[in-house]
Amino acid sequence: LKPTMSSSASAATSTKKATSPEPSPKNNADQQSSQRKRKSGSPHQAEPPRKKISKPMILYKPNINLFSDYKLNSVIRVWIDRQYILPSHYDRKVYGSDVYVDESDLIGVCQHMGWINLEDICRRAQSLRGIVATVKIVAPPTEHDKANGEADSVSSFISSFRNKIRSRSWLKTDQATNAYTVVKCQVIRDVLVGEHIPDDMLSAIGGISKLSKEQLEHQRFLPDVTVVYNLANEPVFKYNLKSVADEGFEPKQFTSYKMLSKVLYVETKTERYELGLDASTKKYKWARVTTSPLKLDLTKVDKPLAAEHVEVVHNDLKWSDMIWGAESVKIRDKTYSIVNAQWIDRSEAVGEKLE
Repeated sequence: LKPTMSSSASAATSTKKATSPEPSPKNNADQQSSQRKRKSGSPHQAEPPRKKISKPMILYKPNINLFSDYKLNSVIRVWIDRQYILPSHYDRKVYGSDVYVDESDLIGVCQHMGWINLEDICRRAQSLRGIVATVKIVAPPTEHDKANGEADSVSSFISSFRNKIRSRSWLKTDQATNAYTVVKCQVIRDVLVGEHIPDDMLSAIGGISKLSKEQLEHQRFLPDVTVVYNLANEPVFKYNLKSVADEGFEPKQFTSYKMLSKVLYVETKTERYELGLDASTKKYKWARVTTSPLKLDLTKVDKPLAAEHVEVVHNDLKWSDMIWGAESVKIRDKTYSIVNAQWIDRSEAVGEKLE
């Protein structure tokens, strides 16, 4: 005889079969996915740390353009060794404000922007190791050439007086000029070394002398120094009255005395002129340079220029015949608008003094 199942057990079995759901395709897919995750690892497992890409670092060298080959928005770190910060390098030319020409000295820019204080740094020079400056290449500030009525824009870096440094202006029509700004600066010191330096070393700290309050106030109003490009595409100083003014009250500080050993070259927007002293007549000669400035190297020819290079306009001038203005010079009955001025040594100086 077959054993019979009790009624209660039979009811429990039928109830279990009725309540057990059939596996759906979605549940199967979830199970397979969880199995793959268990094989490959937990989904919440931390990813391996990525390798940090550091910004390139270059070494600072004085009087060298460090940033001319970098592209726009490049970020560069520069290591400035202590030997270039201490009072042994004074030529710190800075062009611009906030945004600077790539030829500007980086240490001077850091001081001008207020990132560092050279006087404070040099007081603790013995513990100084160097400076790490982070530089970003940016687009040069531009403005339209309104003076010439042209739509072309030129790079315009303005001058300003900040933190005991007066920066220079810079105007250039070549847009290939790079510009940069300093976004971070850190002074690196050795904490195990004492921090003392004699006060007499502070007389010339990185090109910044110890100026009195009156001297600093006077320096704020120094005439603006602007660098422009002449007709030969060479950097020269923009013309102003200081270019031709006497430098003092002594005879040797007169511009007429300066003409004994130098020749003055000035340019309008299209032409170059030469002002020199005629050694035989002791009169001034005003001549237009006829040879193209691009073909005439003033460093390789005699000055004043020979007759083949110039067309004489006046050869019997006295200094009083020339009236110099802020942007022009009037010689007898004609006015010339001057863009730039340049003094160059004569080939042979005139030995006698003018009366």
